[in-house]
Amino acid sequence: MARVLIAYETRFGSTAEVADAVADVLRDGGITVEVRRASEVADPAPYDAVVVGAPVYSRRWLTAACRWVGRHERLLERRPVWFFALGIRVPDGPHASARHTLRLLRRLHQMAPTVVPRDVALFAGAVNPAIVGIREQLQLRIFRPRTGDFRDWQRIRGWAGQVRDAILSGP
Repeated sequence: MARVLIAYETRFGSTAEVADAVADVLRDGGITVEVRRASEVADPAPYDAVVVGAPVYSRRWLTAACRWVGRHERLLERRPVWFFALGIRVPDGPHASARHTLRLLRRLHQMAPTVVPRDVALFAGAVNPAIVGIREQLQLRIFRPRTGDFRDWQRIRGWAGQVRDAILSGP
């Protein structure tokens, strides 16, 4: 039976909730899953596959997640790996998502050139002005993005189902 690590980084908890939802779908397939903050995972070697998720701030995946992937590059290059990212919203238009995915992949490639993910998913996130930090409050005042929870749970679970099916089908 496959052992899967879902390593995530989050600032305010939204990405952790998505990581838990992905884990639930994998567990429904009989997969053993451990969900942990990436910075708390010293060694991903015991796992057969890895899913890494983090929010996007200022058009970049959270630095702690990039560093974790870079630090474990040699091991991750030999494992099936999937990445997901959450942003304030997923950009509109048929090519916007592809552009943002490429930007994320370029950043990850700089950190860990030999890690090739099976897939990268971009999901809309959640912005709750009541719980963000001072820096984020300032950005909200300047850029005035829509606030609220924009996560599409059906889409998230659908992607997790694809990950589950790929893990269950083997290499």
